[in-house]
Amino acid sequence: GLDGATIVNTNGKLLAAGAIVSIDGGSENGGRTAAAKQLAKYGFAIKISEDGYIQCYGYNNDTKKVENFLNFCWQKWMCDV
Repeated sequence: GLDGATIVNTNGKLLAAGAIVSIDGGSENGGRTAAAKQLAKYGFAIKISEDGYIQCYGYNNDTKKVENFLNFCWQKWMCDV
């Protein structure tokens, strides 16, 4: 499979596939979560794990922070949540 970020603009145009996102060292919860949070500063970010768990991140203009606003599992039997 393809690793890295897939980046799509607001018109649905594919801008990048397999993009490596530069993040600060010492990130909490792993590199993929840190990459999703970094990308959420510029728009909507979705992290999809191999185990079926999906996390969505977005930038909150009121708090000026990236927030995890939705978690779900696309197949419940796959996730220990």
